[in-house]
Amino acid sequence: MAGPEELVTYLSLTRAFGGTRFGPFEGLEVRLGCDPDRCHIVLPEALGVVKEHVRLIRQGPLNLILAPADRTATVFLYKLNERRPTQLYTPTAVRPGDSFALVTQDGPRFVIEADELPEDVKAQRDESRKVKTGRKRLSADSMATETKRQIWTRLLVLGPAQIAQRAWLYIQSGAIYQPRNIFLALTIASGWIFGSVVSCRGGKTRSALAATQTRVESCQDQLGFAEQLGEKEDLKIYDLASMITRSNLLGTTLKEDKDLYSLVKKKSRVMYANQGAYEWFYTASGNQARSFQTWRERVLERESIHPDTAKLLVWLGAHPGNRRHQDYGAIYDSEGEYSCVLGSANLTYRQATRLKVGAMPDAYHFGDIEEIASSNELMEEKVTETLAKFLQTPSEGAEYDVKSLPNNNEHCVHQDGSDARKNANKVLSQVSRSIPDDSSLLPVSGTVHAPTSWLAMYFSTDLVRYDPTLNFQGSSASSAVSNYDKGRDWILEQTAETIARSMVLPCLLRLEGDDESVKAMLGESAPAMFPCLYLSYELQRED
Repeated sequence: MAGPEELVTYLSLTRAFGGTRFGPFEGLEVRLGCDPDRCHIVLPEALGVVKEHVRLIRQGPLNLILAPADRTATVFLYKLNERRPTQLYTPTAVRPGDSFALVTQDGPRFVIEADELPEDVKAQRDESRKVKTGRKRLSADSMATETKRQIWTRLLVLGPAQIAQRAWLYIQSGAIYQPRNIFLALTIASGWIFGSVVSCRGGKTRSALAATQTRVESCQDQLGFAEQLGEKEDLKIYDLASMITRSNLLGTTLKEDKDLYSLVKKKSRVMYANQGAYEWFYTASGNQARSFQTWRERVLERESIHPDTAKLLVWLGAHPGNRRHQDYGAIYDSEGEYSCVLGSANLTYRQATRLKVGAMPDAYHFGDIEEIASSNELMEEKVTETLAKFLQTPSEGAEYDVKSLPNNNEHCVHQDGSDARKNANKVLSQVSRSIPDDSSLLPVSGTVHAPTSWLAMYFSTDLVRYDPTLNFQGSSASSAVSNYDKGRDWILEQTAETIARSMVLPCLLRLEGDDESVKAMLGESAPAMFPCLYLSYELQRED
């Protein structure tokens, strides 16, 4: 019997829908919908499915995530041995044996299966291994993924034709046994290191060193990456986190905080697989991109925030989807409910109240809004539900309004008035007062766990049972928030997602965007190409 590492994924329709078996699927993602150009399994639009309805993300043969493409794509999950389904709104862990139905509970239902490859495919691969000896540590599939996608589609456009020739000879010779050697070989073959050495040395002899400091730092990054490739057996994602964000603290923190590190890897893989949600970022286009640029500038210029904390705080302003400039959005909050958020920092009313950011109360509403929007009294009743959690009452004579979100049937009912959440400067001023870097409850600024603990404390303000005296000193963020019975997982997930953005989004921009987009979104702090290539490889392979 095959071991778990030899299994691949299949999807089978239940007998009521014909029993067809689809697969095998070995890629990172399986997409189902009615668009043949985007989906692996195509269903008739007449069934009610959208162009891309649901994604099955493979983190391993037995470890998968089922994710609706958006909130309008209805998906029902049937857990193994459970008779009643659960409607999914967010990415959810699933395993072989579980099944899911599309559109309605009685809609097309697929069973998730893990099985061996067909015998003819295994025979073909066995024959291939016999011919190509000397590469035991890399399978034919991983070599194809790594060389064709990660190298040929990226590096061939960055240098002369001999890059391909030298790299291919290096691979064919059997000298490559580990992924790190591919990247090191290409670094050398492309001439980047030679050029970097010359440039770096030349920079030191120039009188106008200040004017070339950024370029020097960039080439030092390239050199440092190649040196670490040579020194380490294999680079880990926490190593890459330090290189990409240029924060040594972050890499050390993730290495020590195992729970947080595990979540960061998970979030990074999901984010990389669903990079379309951040198209506005790596194309540097639209109001959302301009809003992020403003937020980033305000964060980095604020002296009251430690630089290592600021490097993570920046990524609170990078929201998935199609958010309008400084407008309302919706998130799954710490209570497991949808809540409205506003501004670049994505603050809920509950967070804004705890952080003393002047905000107007609001309430999330899903469904038809016409009746509620036509009555100030009905809108007040809706907002009162939010205020009741703070033992507050509506302001006398207040007027209310409705803001509809980009996704269908989602709305934020809110009290009219000036809301400080829209102003990046006001938010940062008040947040830095409420959670100062030198707080006695946080690790000392500039030390391990300080930036991640700051983020965890920030997200903890959304908890109904928030404890403003919780001490984060002397421990990791994961250990500190363990005191919260409810909300711990949410805090860590939000912290991990922010960290994942700090790595994945700059690298998506570096690999997918042009020079103008890179400069517009990241200024002079764009990561080097090669750590991003290595991260891309790591996020696509199974542990």
